[in-house]
Amino acid sequence: MRSLISVIASLACAFLHSVAARSEVLMSKSEVIPSEQTAIIQGALEFPKGGGSFPLVILIAPFRRDDAFNAMAMLMLNPKVSKQNMFLMGQSDGAIAAVLSARGRSDRQFRAVAAYYPDCGLLSGTDYIIRSPLIVFVAEKDDWTPPSQCTKAKDTGIVKGAEYELVAYNNAHHSFDQPRSPIK
Repeated sequence: MRSLISVIASLACAFLHSVAARSEVLMSKSEVIPSEQTAIIQGALEFPKGGGSFPLVILIAPFRRDDAFNAMAMLMLNPKVSKQNMFLMGQSDGAIAAVLSARGRSDRQFRAVAAYYPDCGLLSGTDYIIRSPLIVFVAEKDDWTPPSQCTKAKDTGIVKGAEYELVAYNNAHHSFDQPRSPIK
């Protein structure tokens, strides 16, 4: 079985090299409880040239976990989307929703989840059972979301179920993957 890291790396490379020039605009209601927090999800969907079904990465902003699964349900209706290869990625607050989404739901789960510099406080304490493989990227010099809880979760084996990987960047700060000056 291919490791989580190689699956995500392969998917990212394929996506970056094969995006079509035209995109579909998507809008859907993300229904949650309590209903006053229901929101409209909007995004663009781009496919490589050719037929068949394609893997897909959902980038979640500081949405809730329900939004990730509602987006998944909406995208599963598209015949160009591979229903078995739907991935989730989040950064900072969105990474917290991504880590929560790795737990899956009774009716569905993501193929794998990537979380960039999340607050891993939710991984402290007792066992945290995940159904989707989870890879967490942390910055050792991050003073917004320090990596200590993510590291502790890896070292103590708190995360159980699917594969949990942790990648730490020694000289990086919060938002290290963004095309702007790092947040210090």
